[in-house]
Amino acid sequence: MRFSLCRCVVLLTLICAAVPAFAQQDRVGVVTAVNRKATGQPPDRPIEQLMIGSTVVRKEKISTFAKGQAQILFTDQSTITLGENSQIIIDDFVFDPKTGASQITATVSAGLVRYGGRISEKAGAEFVTPSGSVTVRGGGALITVKPKSVSSSDR
Repeated sequence: MRFSLCRCVVLLTLICAAVPAFAQQDRVGVVTAVNRKATGQPPDRPIEQLMIGSTVVRKEKISTFAKGQAQILFTDQSTITLGENSQIIIDDFVFDPKTGASQITATVSAGLVRYGGRISEKAGAEFVTPSGSVTVRGGGALITVKPKSVSSSDR
């Protein structure tokens, strides 16, 4: 009995130690600036008000509203800044600190997004919009996605 209790304690300790490592793998950055109302919604979690220091994870939807802005600092020191009424999903982010290699793919569905960082120096950063994709290499980008207008045939 005592032997199996020890085994259970050791197994439970190993599982608890591994949980933060798994959670850390999805962490892609942190919110470094937020002005007024901005929210984040990690996958399978409720919407949360963003604050300076909020963790950003892979597949998280970041939204700003009227007069809202937010800036994300990624683990490779790249940044994305969202203007008001913007929405982005961080589809994928990979960074290897040993080699400095990194890659980002994000979907911009509305608003104004400014990107700048190291990713574009080597691999390129890809932003998918409703009307096409933008790949940034060797610099930064300012991407605007205007709301879809309703044509007379859509009414």
